[in-house]
Amino acid sequence: MVERKMGPAFRQVVLDCTDARALAEFYRRLLVWDYRPGDEPPRPGVETGHDKDWLVLRNPDGGVQLAFQQVDRLPEASWPDPTPVPQQLHLDLTVETVEDLDAQHDRVLEFGGRLLLDRSDHPDEPLRVYADPAGHPFCVFVAQ
Repeated sequence: MVERKMGPAFRQVVLDCTDARALAEFYRRLLVWDYRPGDEPPRPGVETGHDKDWLVLRNPDGGVQLAFQQVDRLPEASWPDPTPVPQQLHLDLTVETVEDLDAQHDRVLEFGGRLLLDRSDHPDEPLRVYADPAGHPFCVFVAQ
C-alpha cells in the first residue's frame, strides 16, 4: 500500500478591497451565505467604534470560505484588456440552466456588479463575466 502524503487544507479565498463590509455584503447576498459569528454588520443604531477590516463568509455546504481584507488602495483589474492591471485571479460560480444564468444576471446587477462579457448564447458553455463592486472579475456559467 502506498502512503498518501497530505498537504494543507484549502480554507478560503481572500479578496483585497477598499471597503470590506460593502464587498462582503455583495457576496453575502449573491451567494446567500452567512457571516462567521462575530463578523455580522452591527445592528442599526449600535455604534461599534470601527468596522471590521477582515470579514469571513461561511459556505453553508462546508466548503471553501470567502474572506475580505481591507486595504488602503486597490487598482481595479482591466480585464479583458491584460494591461495595465491583469485580473490575477477570478471566481467561478455555476448554475444549472440558462434560465438560472439569466436570473443570476439580474441579481448580480441589482447587488452592484457590472457586466464585462456576455457569452450567454454560447452553445457549449453559456457564461457571463462580471466585475464585483471592488472590480474583481468573476464568472457565472452553466455547468454541464
